[in-house]
Amino acid sequence: MIKNYYKLIRPEEWSFTFFILIVGYILAGNISLSHINSILFAFLSFLSISAFGFIVNDYFDREYDKKKKDNRNPISRKQISERSALLLATAFGISGLIISYIFVPQIFILFLLSFFLLTMYSAPPVRFKERVFLDVVINSFPMPVLFLAGYTLFGE
Repeated sequence: MIKNYYKLIRPEEWSFTFFILIVGYILAGNISLSHINSILFAFLSFLSISAFGFIVNDYFDREYDKKKKDNRNPISRKQISERSALLLATAFGISGLIISYIFVPQIFILFLLSFFLLTMYSAPPVRFKERVFLDVVINSFPMPVLFLAGYTLFGE
């Protein structure tokens, strides 16, 4: 059961996120151990919002994924209920935004924008993932956001 939730939030895709955040932080040129809490809260917030995006994507792709041979979507495979997935997505999304707003407010707007774009990427009627150019742009958006988050947190 836990394994299915683990698949849903896709932690294997988070590996690069901390690196990008740190690169932005280093290039800001204001390196100090006193920033460790802000870096960790920014990372935690972004991971929560990323998990939200992955769950929302699987939720709205559930009918498409049923038709695939290699279906790894735990919602479409009925390993996780649609209701549970939506509750989990809501919990991750709200907690990510709250963490950002309280602990790293200077980058809250970037994370709010990420939250919005991740929703629009998968959710009808917009569903950016079905629009060729927008699919690529929105999919590449998280890395510049993380870089800017790291830079903005500590840049002058």
